[in-house]
Amino acid sequence: MPTQPERQQLAETLIEAYLASVVAESHELIDPPTSSSSDSDYHSNKGYRRKYNI
Repeated sequence: MPTQPERQQLAETLIEAYLASVVAESHELIDPPTSSSSDSDYHSNKGYRRKYNI
């Protein structure tokens, strides 16, 4: 059975991995890769997101 410090380290590692996956998924939802939209639409949307913090 792992010791307390080993369990603590494992828990921290798992939480960091989970949070990294949540952040990566949220970035995909906010700015999904699109192959059908034009570059100008893509860049104008990025500016809109930057202006309104979304």
